Amino acid sequence: MKARTAFVAVLALAAGSCATDLGPGTPGCSRVGDVATATIMQLQAVPDAAWGPCITELMVGWEYVAQIVKSGETKFWLDSDRMGDEFVEVTLLPACTFSGAQAAASPVAGIDRFVSVEESPSDIAITVVPVAPRHENLAADLVAELSRRRIDGRSVDAMLRSDETTAAQRIEAALAADRFVVIIDDREMARGTVELRMPSGEDDTGLTIEEALEEMTDELGVLRYRAMWFHSFDGGCIVYEFDAKGAGVLTLVEDIDQALGFFPLAELRRAAADLGFEV
Repeated sequence: MKARTAFVAVLALAAGSCATDLGPGTPGCSRVGDVATATIMQLQAVPDAAWGPCITELMVGWEYVAQIVKSGETKFWLDSDRMGDEFVEVTLLPACTFSGAQAAASPVAGIDRFVSVEESPSDIAITVVPVAPRHENLAADLVAELSRRRIDGRSVDAMLRSDETTAAQRIEAALAADRFVVIIDDREMARGTVELRMPSGEDDTGLTIEEALEEMTDELGVLRYRAMWFHSFDGGCIVYEFDAKGAGVLTLVEDIDQALGFFPLAELRRAAADLGFEV
């Protein structure tokens, strides 16, 4: 039996006697001596890596998808009943390129995190424009009401635009800033409705505020988070690639650091050496 194969067999027997709640074969964040075979395979695939990706705990509705291993790379996925299948892909590599990504706080000393976000949940940005001074009190009340709202998990960023420029100029400026525009004039005030203009160029009149908000959320579409997180360290790099949709994305950034962690493969390598094996 080759030394490397024997090392896997020895630690796999230890792992089989102390399976965790995550299930056998899952790369859990247990320490050396309670290590899953999946973690040993990470060390074999990227032998110089100081760290490997592991699972601390899974949020309700999340599920681990089996790890795939080849020389120079390991990969596993997580599914979610709220964010879709394979909403995050976790890959261990010898190195990675993260040009253009922004430095971010890392949960572990010795690991540098860089983040590149393509799409993330956004507030519903609304500018309320009173056409004339006589509409300003109603507009201010509407801004106060909207600012207290959450719509499909989104916060509402509402502001009043009332100044000496013309209503047309205020509307144009708000649309240019990619904000929805709610307009109040004599006709709308008399009917208790509003006019809605959207950055896409669509507009509608005679809407209740609830109807206007429904049109805004339809325009924004489903909540989505698409991003790549790079974790660089001695001998390797761990990449989280997200494509998550649905209400779960609102807490995903916090939840993922609770669910995923980093296994000290360097300790595993030292344990192998103590047993007389070379990995």
